[in-house]
Amino acid sequence: YWRDWSSDVCSSDLRCLLSILNQSYQDFEIIVVNDGSTDNSLEIVKEINNTKIRIINQLNLGLSAARNKGILESNTSLITFIDADDEWHPHFLKKVFELSNKYPSESIFATGYQYIYPNKKIEKARYSFINEQNAFEGIITNYYKYSLNANLLSGSSVLFRKNIFENVGIFNEKLKCGEDIEMWIRIAYYYNIVFSNDYFANYYLYIPNSISEKWIGREFLIKDSNAFVNLERDRDFNFYKYEYLAKERIY
Repeated sequence: YWRDWSSDVCSSDLRCLLSILNQSYQDFEIIVVNDGSTDNSLEIVKEINNTKIRIINQLNLGLSAARNKGILESNTSLITFIDADDEWHPHFLKKVFELSNKYPSESIFATGYQYIYPNKKIEKARYSFINEQNAFEGIITNYYKYSLNANLLSGSSVLFRKNIFENVGIFNEKLKCGEDIEMWIRIAYYYNIVFSNDYFANYYLYIPNSISEKWIGREFLIKDSNAFVNLERDRDFNFYKYEYLAKERIY
């Protein structure tokens, strides 16, 4: 496992790291990619002094480069990401591992997540065609269709089999924002998503210097990638793909 350490907000860094260490499932490694941090985030990690943590330092190359470094350095067949300003509920890893064992022929396993606003308001992500009042678990074959509201995938609520990156490629380091959306677009063409709408991750919005604050203008940057331009399948798939791209303001 690995995590990106690119935020400059130390209190959220500590909250995030502790949420990993306090998981009920404990068979994991944490790879902290210190992407040129300018505050004392790295010192916080060192003070925790946990043998599960492996620190990798690199120049400030951006989120995509940090995630790619973590992928390359990991020694496991399963990988999950978490942004430094987010956190996991205590049973997140237990849940996604259960899904990976229950659906051994699938490669991507995601749970629901909820938004945390600066005023502490909590709002559960709402997914298209899934009734939040009812428990849902199963295989999603058209990611775009079910992501017309909130995205089924987020940077902090998904478990991947590592070998998928040999097929879809790694994160696009040319993109400075929207790189996760671009990756989900590629993944969704090739793979189903095993999804549970139980909420196991918190996605913090608009923390200063946070990753979530930097979405503005991504529609201009993400167009530099043509990863999805020629990806066509059946009519239903294509229809929802273009509806999804319009929702994400990718023209």
